[in-house]
Amino acid sequence: MTRSPIMHLFILPPIHPLLFITAGLIAGIAAYYTGSCAMAWCGVAALLLVAGARALHLGFRRIVPFLAVAVGIILGLCSAWWQERTYQQTRQQFDGTLDIVATLTDRTAIEHRMARECWTLAADRIRPHDHDTDWQDLSGTIQIYLAHIPDVMVGDRVEITGMRVKPSRDDDFGRYLMRQGVVATVFTSRVVLHVLERPRWSVCRSVRQWRDGLYQSIRQKLSPQTFALFSSLFLGNRKVGKKELDRVSGKFRQWGVMHYLARSGLHLVIFAAAWTFILRFVPVPLLCKQIVLLLLAILYALFSWSSLSFARAFAVFLLYQACVMARVPFHFIYLLTLVCFVLLVCNPVQLLFLDFQLSFGLTFALGWFNLLRRCHRAAFDRNRCSSR
Repeated sequence: MTRSPIMHLFILPPIHPLLFITAGLIAGIAAYYTGSCAMAWCGVAALLLVAGARALHLGFRRIVPFLAVAVGIILGLCSAWWQERTYQQTRQQFDGTLDIVATLTDRTAIEHRMARECWTLAADRIRPHDHDTDWQDLSGTIQIYLAHIPDVMVGDRVEITGMRVKPSRDDDFGRYLMRQGVVATVFTSRVVLHVLERPRWSVCRSVRQWRDGLYQSIRQKLSPQTFALFSSLFLGNRKVGKKELDRVSGKFRQWGVMHYLARSGLHLVIFAAAWTFILRFVPVPLLCKQIVLLLLAILYALFSWSSLSFARAFAVFLLYQACVMARVPFHFIYLLTLVCFVLLVCNPVQLLFLDFQLSFGLTFALGWFNLLRRCHRAAFDRNRCSSR
């Protein structure tokens, strides 16, 4: 009896249990944010009942997919609930006029009519302003958009006095901030602060200084339009040169290649392929070439601006290089599934955003079809050998 062609799409490729648990994780997160938690728990109960019935007749190996999906649904419900609960509790504390002690983790130049820089601060202590109260230990990330820029460096621990913080009341924007790990955003012309501590040497500060110096050096050597394209395509920074990008975005949109203006995994693949080609002419062992390529990719990630698609490609690339250097068998679709699983467990709200769905969905589809093609080719080779 021959199988129909459509059955080969699901039965022929080997399916790892990680795929089942990731599918359950996605279902659990989606059920939580759509208000279908009761239905999800009923599904978990049904899966466990089916698994128990199959275990009595077919053995425990046949129930692994059912148990994996059930565990994934429970993990998705719990992780989404925990993230929203902890975020809401923290966000409620950052409300009102506050004194904040925080560490400056990043500062980015922007082109805006009301702000010149965007600061990212990791707060560790807060207290209400003009109140004789003790400091409260509470961690959270705040973004401040500034017009006047004080003399502060990345890595400095500062105390901000009398800053008005108002959490977002919009659910959609609040979920976007929760995705970024930001409890509040502040738009102000200036802030009242003084530096509490400035370390002699900071990794973050050194990386930012090197990155900004290289960025400004390249900017001086290129025309504004060329630099805007270079900054967007290869560095992932679209906050500079918006006017120049707007002039060419219409042409990209006309040809249907607008997505090329946003840096994605394709750019990392081109970067890795170019260096792989160059390293072919260097007479060193293969392991040394892999280590050099890994270090170059890490430097590229440090000296550029990250995005979801780039982070996904970079994580898969790191796993790929680790497997190659350790001589461990691997497949792209399983590496991608592992990255998706870890990202959703750490940040479940990512599932609600279109860029996450397209980035992982389309990449998974391409990897799935490639797996099907390899399986069909292997089956064809086996049939041809057996006919001989």
